[in-house]
Amino acid sequence: MRVFTAVIGFSLALTGTALADNNGDCAQANDYDLSIRACSTIIEDTRGSNANAYFARARAYEGKGDHASALDDYDQAIRLNPQYTNAYSGRGFVHLHMGHFEGAITDFNQAMRFDQKYKEPYLGRGLTYFTVSDYGRAIHDISKAIALDPKYELAYIKRGAAYASDGSWDYAIADYNTAIGLNPSNPDSYDGRGIAYREGKGDFARAIADFDKALSLEPKHASAYVNRGLAHWRKGETSEAIADFDKAIGLNPGYASAYHSRASVLLETGRAKEAKSDADKAIELNPRDWRFLDTRGHILLALGDTNGALEDFNAALRINVDSIDSLWGRGQIYEAQNLPQLAILDFKKAIELKALVDSNRQAQQKARARLAALAR
Repeated sequence: MRVFTAVIGFSLALTGTALADNNGDCAQANDYDLSIRACSTIIEDTRGSNANAYFARARAYEGKGDHASALDDYDQAIRLNPQYTNAYSGRGFVHLHMGHFEGAITDFNQAMRFDQKYKEPYLGRGLTYFTVSDYGRAIHDISKAIALDPKYELAYIKRGAAYASDGSWDYAIADYNTAIGLNPSNPDSYDGRGIAYREGKGDFARAIADFDKALSLEPKHASAYVNRGLAHWRKGETSEAIADFDKAIGLNPGYASAYHSRASVLLETGRAKEAKSDADKAIELNPRDWRFLDTRGHILLALGDTNGALEDFNAALRINVDSIDSLWGRGQIYEAQNLPQLAILDFKKAIELKALVDSNRQAQQKARARLAALAR
């Protein structure tokens, strides 16, 4: 779900029939192209002196996914009005979408300094912390946004995701329940709750029911297909799982997680060569996702490519030093290379970390068994 900054009743301060029409068209948020055209006319007519027109056009560019143009317009709005709270918040979200995390934090902080009761920058800063896996700070900031607006549906969904990522499954489910109570028609709430039931509770039936509900509300919800596929996989329903992953890829051929999920199932069913093709595609689409590198490492191990597997596990651990599955995989390689002390270090660290999902728990079980064998 893309997060947009809110327009808080600004006036473009122009008069005349034609200009009044442009005012309304520029400020509306339903037709991005119309907004861009109208705002551009106002900017031209006012010789680039209308901060609100730049702000509104930035929002339209953001809605179209043109983050570079949005960033330029937010810069202009702030140049014209250095205390433009909404523009700082809006630019913060653009920085977040572009992966400029320090810039995002700086802008959200500035927006908070100007207006401590403005909920958007607290959500934005929380999402930034979430993106860099700082779940404690993410939960703190999103909770502040909820305190400012107890009916802030999106904040409950995002805090639920942060709780889930931190392994606080009951809190995650409670937040998704609240979001559903506020808006029973949002498929993202059911999708998120389904993940919590699947990973946190092992309740695959309830998880699948939630994913089914999400898909009934939005039949093209690719994430719900992937998540339902993972639930089917965990139930041992391999063909249903692969069918769901295929559907997600059909809806969104650039969906890296769908390829990754299908690769995981193919590996488990002994189809390692096909699995590698999917893992390669996932990494091509998102080379910085340590989970994709970890999975390909295990695939390469199954194919007998120890050196390639070691490269992938090392790459995954450079991104996430606490990857339990990667520590388990690298430990196996060290043991096979007759480097028992290095293997023991990896196995011990894997066991000491907090297991968040079932694959972590399985890896820890295997690491304990190997540690016991090496101690004999």
